[in-house]
Amino acid sequence: MKKIMIMAVAILLLATCKKEGSKITLPISNSLQSDPDPKPTTACGGYLFYGTYTHLGKVHGKGVSQTCTYNADNTQLAVTADDISYAENGEELWTRTSIVITFPTDGTAIATVTGGATITGGTGRFNGATGYLIYENMVYDLVTGHESHTSHGKITITK
Repeated sequence: MKKIMIMAVAILLLATCKKEGSKITLPISNSLQSDPDPKPTTACGGYLFYGTYTHLGKVHGKGVSQTCTYNADNTQLAVTADDISYAENGEELWTRTSIVITFPTDGTAIATVTGGATITGGTGRFNGATGYLIYENMVYDLVTGHESHTSHGKITITK
Protein backbone atom coordinates (compact mmCIF):
# COMPACT_ATOMS: atom_id res chain seq x y z
CA MET A 1 0.00 0.00 0.00
CA LYS A 2 2.86 2.36 0.86
CA LYS A 3 4.43 1.81 -2.60
CA ILE A 4 1.13 2.62 -4.31
CA MET A 5 0.78 5.80 -2.27
CA ILE A 6 4.32 6.92 -3.17
CA MET A 7 3.69 6.20 -6.85
CA ALA A 8 0.40 8.14 -6.72
CA VAL A 9 2.10 11.16 -5.15
CA ALA A 10 4.90 11.00 -7.74
CA ILE A 11 2.37 10.89 -10.58
CA LEU A 12 0.47 13.84 -9.11
CA LEU A 13 3.66 15.84 -8.78
CA LEU A 14 4.62 15.14 -12.39
CA ALA A 15 1.14 16.01 -13.61
CA THR A 16 1.12 19.35 -11.79
CA CYS A 17 4.55 20.41 -12.99
CA LYS A 18 4.25 22.98 -15.74
CA LYS A 19 6.36 22.00 -18.70
CA GLU A 20 8.65 24.80 -19.78
CA GLY A 21 8.43 25.47 -23.50
CA SER A 22 11.54 25.12 -25.54
CA LYS A 23 12.72 27.98 -27.70
CA ILE A 24 13.21 27.50 -31.40
CA THR A 25 14.81 29.92 -33.87
CA LEU A 26 13.54 29.90 -37.45
CA PRO A 27 14.22 31.91 -40.59
CA ILE A 28 11.53 34.48 -41.39
CA SER A 29 10.88 36.55 -44.50
CA ASN A 30 8.21 38.75 -46.01
CA SER A 31 7.10 40.59 -49.10
CA LEU A 32 5.10 43.69 -48.17
CA GLN A 33 3.65 46.83 -49.70
CA SER A 34 2.28 49.86 -47.91
CA ASP A 35 0.23 52.95 -48.61
CA PRO A 36 -0.41 56.07 -46.52
CA ASP A 37 -3.01 55.68 -43.77
CA PRO A 38 -5.96 57.93 -44.66
CA LYS A 39 -6.53 58.50 -40.93
CA PRO A 40 -3.04 58.77 -39.43
CA THR A 41 -2.64 58.87 -35.67
CA THR A 42 0.84 60.43 -35.56
CA ALA A 43 2.22 63.82 -36.54
CA CYS A 44 4.44 62.29 -39.22
CA GLY A 45 1.67 60.27 -40.85
CA GLY A 46 1.03 56.57 -40.85
CA TYR A 47 0.75 53.61 -43.16
CA LEU A 48 -1.26 50.48 -43.83
CA PHE A 49 0.48 47.43 -45.28
CA TYR A 50 -0.32 44.06 -46.83
CA GLY A 51 1.50 41.07 -48.28
CA THR A 52 2.86 37.74 -47.12
CA TYR A 53 5.03 36.56 -44.22
CA THR A 54 6.51 33.14 -43.59
CA HIS A 55 4.83 31.57 -40.52
CA LEU A 56 1.83 33.94 -40.90
CA GLY A 57 0.70 33.62 -44.54
CA LYS A 58 -1.23 36.57 -45.95
CA VAL A 59 -1.13 39.60 -43.66
CA HIS A 60 -2.35 43.13 -43.38
CA GLY A 61 -1.18 45.61 -40.81
CA LYS A 62 -0.51 49.13 -39.72
CA GLY A 63 2.01 51.38 -38.12
CA VAL A 64 0.66 52.23 -34.68
CA SER A 65 3.21 54.86 -33.66
CA GLN A 66 5.89 56.78 -35.49
CA THR A 67 8.63 59.27 -34.86
CA CYS A 68 10.37 61.08 -37.72
CA THR A 69 13.55 63.14 -37.79
CA TYR A 70 15.12 64.91 -40.78
CA ASN A 71 18.89 65.21 -41.04
CA ALA A 72 20.52 68.67 -41.14
CA ASP A 73 20.22 69.20 -44.92
CA ASN A 74 16.81 67.45 -45.29
CA THR A 75 18.17 64.77 -47.63
CA GLN A 76 17.22 61.93 -45.30
CA LEU A 77 14.37 61.12 -42.96
CA ALA A 78 14.84 58.68 -40.07
CA VAL A 79 11.65 56.87 -39.05
CA THR A 80 11.01 54.65 -36.05
CA ALA A 81 7.65 52.91 -35.85
CA ASP A 82 5.83 50.15 -34.01
CA ASP A 83 3.96 47.86 -36.40
CA ILE A 84 1.30 45.19 -35.99
CA SER A 85 0.98 42.47 -38.63
CA TYR A 86 -2.37 40.63 -38.55
CA ALA A 87 -2.45 37.06 -39.89
CA GLU A 88 -5.63 35.60 -41.37
CA ASN A 89 -6.04 33.36 -38.30
CA GLY A 90 -6.07 36.41 -36.01
CA GLU A 91 -2.56 36.10 -34.61
CA GLU A 92 -0.44 39.23 -34.42
CA LEU A 93 3.29 39.79 -34.91
CA TRP A 94 4.70 42.97 -33.39
CA THR A 95 7.79 44.70 -34.75
CA ARG A 96 9.69 47.93 -34.18
CA THR A 97 10.88 49.36 -37.48
CA SER A 98 13.87 51.65 -37.88
CA ILE A 99 14.49 53.00 -41.38
CA VAL A 100 16.20 55.85 -43.18
CA ILE A 101 14.56 57.30 -46.28
CA THR A 102 17.09 58.89 -48.66
CA PHE A 103 15.50 61.41 -51.01
CA PRO A 104 16.53 61.32 -54.68
CA THR A 105 18.85 64.01 -56.01
CA ASP A 106 18.24 63.20 -59.68
CA GLY A 107 14.77 64.74 -59.95
CA THR A 108 12.92 61.41 -59.75
CA ALA A 109 10.18 60.70 -57.23
CA ILE A 110 11.50 57.35 -55.97
CA ALA A 111 13.35 57.38 -52.65
CA THR A 112 15.49 54.53 -51.40
CA VAL A 113 15.03 53.12 -47.94
CA THR A 114 17.40 51.15 -45.71
CA GLY A 115 16.87 49.57 -42.33
CA GLY A 116 15.09 46.77 -40.61
CA ALA A 117 12.94 45.76 -37.69
CA THR A 118 13.18 44.10 -34.32
CA ILE A 119 10.54 41.49 -33.48
CA THR A 120 9.03 42.48 -30.13
CA GLY A 121 6.33 39.85 -29.54
CA GLY A 122 2.81 39.13 -30.62
CA THR A 123 -0.15 36.93 -29.83
CA GLY A 124 -0.72 33.18 -30.14
CA ARG A 125 2.42 31.45 -31.40
CA PHE A 126 4.20 34.81 -31.39
CA ASN A 127 3.64 35.64 -27.72
CA GLY A 128 7.12 36.54 -26.43
CA ALA A 129 8.71 36.21 -29.89
CA THR A 130 12.04 37.91 -30.52
CA GLY A 131 14.22 38.35 -33.56
CA TYR A 132 14.98 40.70 -36.41
CA LEU A 133 14.25 41.51 -40.06
CA ILE A 134 16.59 43.15 -42.57
CA TYR A 135 14.75 45.11 -45.28
CA GLU A 136 15.79 44.66 -48.91
CA ASN A 137 14.73 46.27 -52.19
CA MET A 138 12.80 48.95 -50.30
CA VAL A 139 11.57 51.85 -52.40
CA TYR A 140 9.18 54.68 -51.59
CA ASP A 141 7.23 56.69 -54.18
CA LEU A 142 7.23 60.31 -52.97
CA VAL A 143 4.17 61.19 -55.08
CA THR A 144 1.81 58.34 -54.13
CA GLY A 145 3.34 57.33 -50.79
CA HIS A 146 3.41 53.69 -51.94
CA GLU A 147 6.27 51.59 -50.56
CA SER A 148 7.35 47.99 -51.24
CA HIS A 149 10.06 45.72 -49.89
CA THR A 150 11.14 42.21 -49.05
CA SER A 151 12.97 41.20 -45.91
CA HIS A 152 14.67 38.27 -44.24
CA GLY A 153 15.77 37.50 -40.73
CA LYS A 154 15.31 35.19 -37.74
CA ILE A 155 12.49 34.71 -35.27
CA THR A 156 12.70 32.92 -31.93
CA ILE A 157 9.45 31.51 -30.54
CA THR A 158 8.50 29.20 -27.69
CA LYS A 159 7.32 25.79 -28.84
